[in-house]
Amino acid sequence: MGKTWISAFKAGTLALWALVVLPAAGESVWTFEPSVKAGIIYNDNIRLVTREHDAVWGRVVVPRLAVEAKGPLSLTKVDAELRYINYTKNEVNNTNIQRFTILSRYQQTPRIRWDLKGNLFRDTVLTPVSATPGFPGAIPDPDEGADNDARRNRLRLTPSWTRSLTSRNFLTLGYTLYDTTYIGDTGVTPLIDNRSQGGNLGLKRLLSQRSSFSLVGGVAEYNAPDNNTTTKNVTILGRYEHDFSKNLTSLVELGMRNTDVTTGSVKDQTNNPVYRFVLTQQLHQVTSYQLIAQRRLLPSGIGNVVETDRVDLRFRHKIKPTLSFVLLGRYFRNEQVGNAAASTRRDRWYYFLRAGLVKNLTPRWKIDGAYGYRRQKIKTDNRSADSNSVYANVTYTW
Repeated sequence: MGKTWISAFKAGTLALWALVVLPAAGESVWTFEPSVKAGIIYNDNIRLVTREHDAVWGRVVVPRLAVEAKGPLSLTKVDAELRYINYTKNEVNNTNIQRFTILSRYQQTPRIRWDLKGNLFRDTVLTPVSATPGFPGAIPDPDEGADNDARRNRLRLTPSWTRSLTSRNFLTLGYTLYDTTYIGDTGVTPLIDNRSQGGNLGLKRLLSQRSSFSLVGGVAEYNAPDNNTTTKNVTILGRYEHDFSKNLTSLVELGMRNTDVTTGSVKDQTNNPVYRFVLTQQLHQVTSYQLIAQRRLLPSGIGNVVETDRVDLRFRHKIKPTLSFVLLGRYFRNEQVGNAAASTRRDRWYYFLRAGLVKNLTPRWKIDGAYGYRRQKIKTDNRSADSNSVYANVTYTW
């Protein structure tokens, strides 16, 4: 079966899920919110390379549709977006990004609940036009390639089932699927189709009205057939959630993960700690922030999984009723899992910061502008790559 048919099948699968979990129209309150954004972007190193490069300007158009259906026993949110960017430089191909996400919850009985999170994402892997030392993969994803702008199709589905055992104890069964395919890959370093899937079992106990503790175990398997690579991992962790107040919440996860990597006849086993910390606060409806630190295994287009230590910061402050300051920050360290040769390892560090203003002109019109900075260091390259970017947009919402 060709990749085009595979992509169509994945899109149809996600659309079918949406039809299954959407509440009946007669019992639901439906909300539709279409919008369109138009803007410009400037970037002095769009591919984030250490070699000589030119700055580019781009024109951006983003139509979007958000749908919400709320019923007595269910809630479903669907978001579809198309982002098209036209660049001024011929060596940077114009790009279009398609994103479809779904979030659904259905209370089947007073004791049984079904949840679904899913997204289908299609974009272009921006890699250097020529194979040059120091080139990165797509940022922030750990994909690698050279001399191509391949189309990437990514599907993620995470359905789960939760049953209330007692008023304070809950059982959850979950499944996760990551599926990635590439179309039009003509690079010197091929991008490799891959799939990661696994299941998890969790037991949760409410300790009080403000806190809970969960014990979660999971297994997952990553396959890259074209690279003859299989990665299996088993994880067990404890999760503690506590609400300090109505506006300040926290989550702490700590555990261990055992990973087996098999490439051909070569096997490698590692044991590593895993963690996730989340702190969220809303201050007087004026200032809000969320800080997340976590370690994850991510599938990648290099034919292996990478371990990522990652920190994300989201901060928003309302300067005036119609004017807000927004700050986004990210740091991550990628390290390839397994016994890869030093010449092929793509271990790297990445920093990202974006600061901007959002102005609501009317209930329907808003404008925003931002400055962005990126920096990347690859372990096998003594040099670092930096980029500066500026954004300006106007958005209309019906």
